[in-house]
Amino acid sequence: MRGTIRYWAAAKAAAGVAEEPYDGITLADALDAARTRHPERLPQVLERCSFIVDGVPVGARAHDAVALHDGGVVEVLPPFAGGAEVVLPDTGGRPLLTGLVTALLAGVLMAAAHASAAVLAIVVLVVQVLLTLAWLAALGAAGGLGAFAVVAAAAVAADAALVAAGGARVDDLVGVVGIAMAGSLLHQVARRRRSKVTLSVAATMSAVVLAVAAATYVALRSGVDGRAAVAAGLAGVGAAVLVARLVDAVLPRPIAVPWGSRGWPGLLLGVAAAFGAGLAYGALVGGIQTSDAWAIALAAGAVGLAADLAVDAGAIGVTLEGDTRQRSALVPTAMFLPLALAAPAAYVTGRILLG
Repeated sequence: MRGTIRYWAAAKAAAGVAEEPYDGITLADALDAARTRHPERLPQVLERCSFIVDGVPVGARAHDAVALHDGGVVEVLPPFAGGAEVVLPDTGGRPLLTGLVTALLAGVLMAAAHASAAVLAIVVLVVQVLLTLAWLAALGAAGGLGAFAVVAAAAVAADAALVAAGGARVDDLVGVVGIAMAGSLLHQVARRRRSKVTLSVAATMSAVVLAVAAATYVALRSGVDGRAAVAAGLAGVGAAVLVARLVDAVLPRPIAVPWGSRGWPGLLLGVAAAFGAGLAYGALVGGIQTSDAWAIALAAGAVGLAADLAVDAGAIGVTLEGDTRQRSALVPTAMFLPLALAAPAAYVTGRILLG
């Protein structure tokens, strides 16, 4: 059986490579071959490592009883400082709390959408600012203060432009992104220590895109049946994330991504919850046809769950190779990212259905 063995942190340093092929029938075969290839330091490190085979932790199972498969992946995870056992990252560390906060924020945004465009823009700005802080920290962006200033200015400009226009068009947001790009480049020129410039620009502009994405809630509200459309989308993403994380707490397997905390049962029931939330909103609250409400809620919920899954997939890298600040940023990133990315899905679906 041939596949890939990946080394993390101290194991990568001991092996001298990040990954290499394995050829064996069991995990014991793959590890024995690795010890032979890297005899100086790796054998000692492997004695204290945990292992994941094709996304499933090996735990206390005998290595010669763990079968390998063609195209499989063996992850070698060293213990953290102090000799503690490796703990696989849970997105944000507190899945139920994270899901609850996302659902509560969705509820606050729903209430703001029924108030006025200005009130909605203010609440959206709070989400944009908090997400920006978390996103830049999670990526370890250099020049974080200047990067935050660029993104915050772009968020304010996007929200203000949509409120002032009073319409549902998002064309002007392209100009906001372009100006933010120029501001990001000027920020790099102004930095005294220009380390990790590419990462800093990428982190800044990705945060700008997320902030502009969240602003489309304001644009959607200004269109036909806008209040109800925004509320339906937010009901969908709030219900989807909350239900998915509740289910994950009791039924996390089979896992959706290797080393993650999201399980397929939670994701599937989360999608069903988004559909149900939209259906309930359309039937009980009104202001929009029930079929339109559940379609918008389903689109927003599905994208919100995809965003939640993306954070979960990247958590292992941040946990093993990031610093304390980056690991701490996983919590708010997991809370706010689904709300931001669900906005364009709700907007596009709403404009297609409602005009």
